[in-house]
Amino acid sequence: MSTARDKSMMETSPEAAPSGLRHAAAHFLFGVIGLALITLAAIPLRLQPGSISLLYLIVVVFVSLRTGFGLSLAVSLIAVFCLNYYFLPLYSSSGTKNPLAIVATVAFLVSAWVITGMVARVRQLTEAQFTLRLEERLAERTRIAREL
Repeated sequence: MSTARDKSMMETSPEAAPSGLRHAAAHFLFGVIGLALITLAAIPLRLQPGSISLLYLIVVVFVSLRTGFGLSLAVSLIAVFCLNYYFLPLYSSSGTKNPLAIVATVAFLVSAWVITGMVARVRQLTEAQFTLRLEERLAERTRIAREL
């Protein structure tokens, strides 16, 4: 009979690590594909950079929910590259650098990283609470088994 402790030990075993890595890589790839789809859809629709950055931010939050801080940081850097390479040149006059573009880029990165950090913290607390509940259930079952 398998207990919750056995299951949690199996999840942290070295054999489970490649599965978790594949899971994170798949969500990262999904995030990059999401950024690419938004980019491809936004160019012909002539969306404004503010709208595009909000859409990109949704993708960054999704990746942070599924993977964690590091990969969502990578996705946010890819999003900034897409914003600066594809969209900001479309809306700035040729040959001039808009100083607000730098402010917009920094604001996007800061907001993406703050949201990602908050999501990572909530995720960490949720996992800790789940682990605590499993340990409490195991202790209760052990107590009941001793009484029987």
